Order: sequence, then structure tokens, then C-alpha cells
Amino acid sequence: MTVIQDDRPKVENLGVNRIRTDGFTDRDVYRNHWSLLSDKHQVQLAVAELAELDWLRIEIQTTQGRPKVAHRINPAARDMSA
Repeated sequence: MTVIQDDRPKVENLGVNRIRTDGFTDRDVYRNHWSLLSDKHQVQLAVAELAELDWLRIEIQTTQGRPKVAHRINPAARDMSA
């Protein structure tokens, strides 16, 4: 029998239930050191993977300065993690 170990962080460790309802930014994640995501590059890789798997939606919000990139959790994904 072959045992496959999944080294990816579990959803509950990503702070899914503690995320603001107005979305979150990469900076929100790495400044709070959410589960092995303590630098910008790690966060960008994780967000890209979660967006590809349809767990996150990436939104570009216009501001007076640079655009703000915010992430929102897919409501169906939030229900699956409960």
C-alpha cells in the first residue's frame, strides 16, 4: 500500500473563518503570518493556487493611487471547510 503525504496547508489553518468580509490582500496575510505564509512570495504562490482551484476570487479595486488587489473567498468553499 502506498501512502501519499499531502504537505499543503489545510484550509482551517489558512484563517478562513477570520477573514474580513470586504476581502483581504496579500499584505494582510503575510503581516499576520497565517500558517506558513510569512513572506510576499509564499502568499502570492498560495493565492494563485487557491484562485486556480476556485477557492478564491481575485478582484482589482480602483483607487486614486495604485489599484488594490483584494481576494474574496468563494462562498461555496467556505461552506466546504465547515
